Amino acid sequence: MAKRLEQQGENGTLEVTSGMTIHRDRRDQRDVYRVAREDYKQNDLSGFDLVQVKLVLRMAKQKDRRAHNIVVQITAPNGLNDNAKTEDER
Repeated sequence: MAKRLEQQGENGTLEVTSGMTIHRDRRDQRDVYRVAREDYKQNDLSGFDLVQVKLVLRMAKQKDRRAHNIVVQITAPNGLNDNAKTEDER
């Protein structure tokens, strides 16, 4: 997540972003908003823009393949990392 701030500089107004990363353990049942409130003391996330999401999917063992994780990272505005994935994983 990033918070957009404006600062006055010598050459006019600069747009600055301040980042914050919210991590949730895979065994944690809370949603990201509750984690932000309870762990990061952020009650209002409306001033932040969501700029990156990382999803880790645990794939169960199959007959011809062992269990493994698939990581999907989505970045604003149009980023998606699916280049290293096999056709089955996509």
